[in-house]
Amino acid sequence: MTSVSIVYKYTVCRYLATGNRFISLHYEYLLGATAVREIVRDTCDAIWECLKLACFSARDKNDWIRTAKEFYEWTFGKLLESNKLNIPDTRVLPSYAERLSMPFVFVGDEAFALSEHVLRSYNDKG
Repeated sequence: MTSVSIVYKYTVCRYLATGNRFISLHYEYLLGATAVREIVRDTCDAIWECLKLACFSARDKNDWIRTAKEFYEWTFGKLLESNKLNIPDTRVLPSYAERLSMPFVFVGDEAFALSEHVLRSYNDKG
């Protein structure tokens, strides 16, 4: 393995692990900023092409419903449903004029049942 390929691997790993900007990686590894961008983009494209079918297969509505059922059968889902996750009590948002208490929530989609701590994002389908 050449020293150049080692630098490329470290550059990509550093970017993915830290989210550093390309310009900071440019100084850190003494590569051109454009080169850093190209290395990261090409490597991430290659990773995506290798893993997309294994990790992100096409899903239909039934797959998502099955995922939601598995979620609620899983320990986290049971703890969430039984309110045993030690989620903090509702709190007043800072600088909120009406001083209403707001709960801590998880945001899901229509596959997940609504509850005090599970909300859905706004659906603008009409």
